[in-house]
Amino acid sequence: MPSRVMGALSTKYLPCLFLQRVIKMVLLFLSTLLGLILGKTSFLSLVIPGTRRKKILFYPSRHQFSVSASGCQDAVPSITAKMGLYLEGSVSPATPDVRITILAAGNSKYAMLKKGDIATETKTNSDGSFFAGPLYEDIVYEVEASKAGYHLKQTGPYSFACQKLGQILVHIYGENDTEMLPAVLLSLSGEGGYRKNSVSGSGGTFSFDNLFPRSYYLRALLKRNINLLHQQLLLISILESLERLSSVQPVLPSVPWVLLHC
Repeated sequence: MPSRVMGALSTKYLPCLFLQRVIKMVLLFLSTLLGLILGKTSFLSLVIPGTRRKKILFYPSRHQFSVSASGCQDAVPSITAKMGLYLEGSVSPATPDVRITILAAGNSKYAMLKKGDIATETKTNSDGSFFAGPLYEDIVYEVEASKAGYHLKQTGPYSFACQKLGQILVHIYGENDTEMLPAVLLSLSGEGGYRKNSVSGSGGTFSFDNLFPRSYYLRALLKRNINLLHQQLLLISILESLERLSSVQPVLPSVPWVLLHC
């Protein structure tokens, strides 16, 4: 009689024990897979023929629970795998190396992202296009573009218009190359109420950067003594096609040097 009872009990609990072993094996496999391949990012690479390399994200990226040593195991929460969200856009006219910043517009439940955090960054290719991801799709994202010497205006969710800005280089010199000049006040004014004042060092070169195409007036003030100010007024036009000057002698199209003789 006791042997029959033990046999009945063993048969009764056999499905639960078998299920526990299966669950442990599955958990071990997932733990190893996530630990070795996924790491902290929790995504899996997947190459799709004819497309760019894309990755799978897991929702959620991890679960924490305990395995019961006796009795039946509770249901294990499921992890869903989805293709990551990718944002594709462009800059027109085509401009390479534009910095593209993807910002979280809300708090994510699956990624460690809060509103305003940087989700990822990339740069445009030679054709002006960019491809950013993978991203979790539970929140909306904002896209920003920037590049030194350029003005970028967003024209669509993932598209930008790009305009190259001009630069005025001012070289200040005296009667001879060895003469040391005191600080010079440079005042640049332009259309639309633009005005900028800067104090240069003793001689050398000073630059006004990030200027939109328009006409500018440059005034230089040098204090010779208490009652005397030497000044010079120049009209400078910056056109759409002008490029940044790379040498002392300007080669058109370029932004001209302004030589101020004090």
